[in-house]
Amino acid sequence: MATSFPILRLPNKIIRNVVENLSFYNQLTFSLCSKATKSCVTPLRHKIRKINITVDHPLKIHIFSSNSVMTYLSFYKYNFDLWNVQSCGSIIATEFDTNFFGTESVREIKGFGLRDCIDHIMEIFNHSKIFEVHINGVMGIQNLKRVCEAMKGLTARKIFLKNWTDEIVQNVICSIQHKGISFNKKLISNSSSLNHEILVRNFFSFSASFPEHNFNLNDLLIMNSTHLRIRSSQLAFEDLNIFLKHLKTGLNQTLIGAQFLKIPQGPAWDDVKVLMNGIPHSRYRNSKLVSQDDNYQSGDCCMINQDDERRISLTWKWTQHDGSIEIAIV
Repeated sequence: MATSFPILRLPNKIIRNVVENLSFYNQLTFSLCSKATKSCVTPLRHKIRKINITVDHPLKIHIFSSNSVMTYLSFYKYNFDLWNVQSCGSIIATEFDTNFFGTESVREIKGFGLRDCIDHIMEIFNHSKIFEVHINGVMGIQNLKRVCEAMKGLTARKIFLKNWTDEIVQNVICSIQHKGISFNKKLISNSSSLNHEILVRNFFSFSASFPEHNFNLNDLLIMNSTHLRIRSSQLAFEDLNIFLKHLKTGLNQTLIGAQFLKIPQGPAWDDVKVLMNGIPHSRYRNSKLVSQDDNYQSGDCCMINQDDERRISLTWKWTQHDGSIEIAIV
């Protein structure tokens, strides 16, 4: 017959010694038992690398400790009904070591909401912000609205959106404070690109893949982000030439860097001439000035003087299959 041990009746010094010698995983699950057990773990002030949140099946909170052990709490595993984020029925705590060997413990918790868990973890591990939030739109707009409401006011370094719609994006960016956002695979493939209200927002970093959607020059010109990373767009070199001329005027005081990745087929000699048409520039190869009469080569860097005395650095690289262009304002 199993018996319980009244650990909280021990002297404080003994309790601290016991808790300190528990594994990171066991300390976390121990802290979830009650307010008293939480108060035993919080003073330890563990140093962890980051906390991530994944909104998918299952919904997870990931905690990455400093010794490369990952522990996560799972909610709604394989549950496609409406989620009650205010009172989660059960939490599954799982630990993986560096060899991805997992141990699993299930606790039935009543009245313990998603936000309760997030705040609990951030408090006991002395973390003020979430590192990354990954959101999959196939969870359904009603579940995502509930999750966004639960995470309202949280701060995250970056949000990653997959299978998104404009409604999902609006709910997410209005609920979670963040520096960067990444878009991948729109849920409705035959719809237009991102809403202009989203494009004009001042994101610190904006990353998107547009293989199936419209992303045109007008979208690019109105963007107000500090760092851009555009992948698989159908922008023509004539469009990028106009964008460069726009940057040269110095009117865009926000942008610091931009990357255009997976350019179909990669730029050829004639494409580069179109890209640089009408833009005075100096060209460098391996840090040495190159004559304008020389053919353009992969890895060449062009320096363009802006009208406001800053400079634009442009480097292009291409292979047999595709190419990339990197722009930096220096």
